[in-house]
Amino acid sequence: DRISQLIAREVDAIIIASAQPTSALAGVPRKECPFIFMDQTQPVPGAKCVSTDFQAAVSLAVRHLLGHGYTNIAMLSGKADDGLSDKRIQGWYQAHKETEIPVGPVVQAHFTRQGGYDATLALLDSDHRPDAIFADSDLEAIGALRALHERHVRIPEDIAIVSFDGTVDSQFSWPALTVVQQDATAIAERMFQAALDPQNTPDLQLIDTTLVPRQSCGCLKSNDSPEGITANGSLLRSCRLYRRPLSLRLPMPPMLVMRILNQQRFCHSWLVADAITPITPQPWQNRCC
Repeated sequence: DRISQLIAREVDAIIIASAQPTSALAGVPRKECPFIFMDQTQPVPGAKCVSTDFQAAVSLAVRHLLGHGYTNIAMLSGKADDGLSDKRIQGWYQAHKETEIPVGPVVQAHFTRQGGYDATLALLDSDHRPDAIFADSDLEAIGALRALHERHVRIPEDIAIVSFDGTVDSQFSWPALTVVQQDATAIAERMFQAALDPQNTPDLQLIDTTLVPRQSCGCLKSNDSPEGITANGSLLRSCRLYRRPLSLRLPMPPMLVMRILNQQRFCHSWLVADAITPITPQPWQNRCC
């Protein structure tokens, strides 16, 4: 197999990022060189493990939403079928138990945008619509945002969202996602340290996360500036929720006026028409985001 091929090449160490459970990794041969497993939260005999502390990260997110006053929280999970064997779901139950708040539903979302979108639509159609959502990946959260926008659900006024990961995409969604951010730099440093000096490295290292507050939970207010991303991370309002001012120079052909006004119902672009030579709006101006 590929691991045997790497060992045959006499590599100094092998770093493995696998979604397999600890039990499935027990049979991996690892006597010839140091093995480092990424995102394994349980020790693997004969290897070093470096992972985000998923249980603490989810607990941090839930407690943040509870601090805002949300008590009916749903979780979008990529491993909902794994139940309490997954550290994220363990953190979910732990936070609710410690705060004595009834546990909300855990819905399968497959760590994908489509999964987050479908799961959120199912929650919106259920008899017990949540007032907040925690997504255990940014991809799921972005899918959830689309579902909420399509149903004209205000974020965070109607439903708040907190996500786990902290990828760059979370800064460019609307509203910008409040995230529990993984420390990718620390994870990389610990893995390479384990590869270079395994004798002086703990068998298991769990890395802390950081909560980055933005608009999706209600921590930061929206900024109406049309200049895009601002210093505090604010983004332009969604075109479905906010309409920017329309500038028209009259007189203009009636059909062109109607066309522009009709477009403005769904678009937040600035449209300027010349009084003498009416211009055709460019694609970036007349299409909804």
